[in-house]
Amino acid sequence: MTPDETDLTAAELALGVLDSDEQAAALRRMHEDSAFARDVALWKRYLAAFYLEIEPVAPSVEVARKILAVGDNDNHRTGPWRAVAGVASLAAAILLTVVITRPDTPPVAPTVSRPAPLLFAVLTPDHAAPITAFFDPSTRLLKLRDVPAPASGRDAQLWAIGGDGIPHAAGLLDHGRGVPLKISPGVAVARGTTLAISIEPKGGSPKATPTGPVIATGQLAEI
Repeated sequence: MTPDETDLTAAELALGVLDSDEQAAALRRMHEDSAFARDVALWKRYLAAFYLEIEPVAPSVEVARKILAVGDNDNHRTGPWRAVAGVASLAAAILLTVVITRPDTPPVAPTVSRPAPLLFAVLTPDHAAPITAFFDPSTRLLKLRDVPAPASGRDAQLWAIGGDGIPHAAGLLDHGRGVPLKISPGVAVARGTTLAISIEPKGGSPKATPTGPVIATGQLAEI
């Protein structure tokens, strides 16, 4: 169907501007006419693509005041039908814009990017409660719970071990305060990465690998 052959009833049904009788007739037609039903579906997909591109904007105080005032002025002549006419005019304008810009080929809905899934791990130290870890790939924040306190003058250090099997320093753990740890983009953390905690001298390991005992390990998985 070309733009010149556009069946506006299909567009009006998808847009939701038909009155009750017209809508009932159009719905009956959808059951009887497969081509018409296909056009309605195409219009819904096309309008959905427009909707996804529009950011919600709160009306200003002035606009809200004008909306509330619709029907108050000249009420003895027009009454509430003035508001109805305004809504109908708006719908018609939207429909006209869509008809003019409607492509010859069926529209393709835009791809909506989804945030990366959260990751979690359970690290099991000896003779202590399990340590739970939650990692958000979008912010690269890692939050750990129940990390045991190291002895005075020592620090607990986190390591990320990927497929290469090499520990990469991910940061020092701030025991007891619950402050999320920001993981540097240079440290690969993904599903399957093993997290390890070692006890190091104050300030962290003097080497690129752990020098103290590793007290807990756990592998990240998707939530």
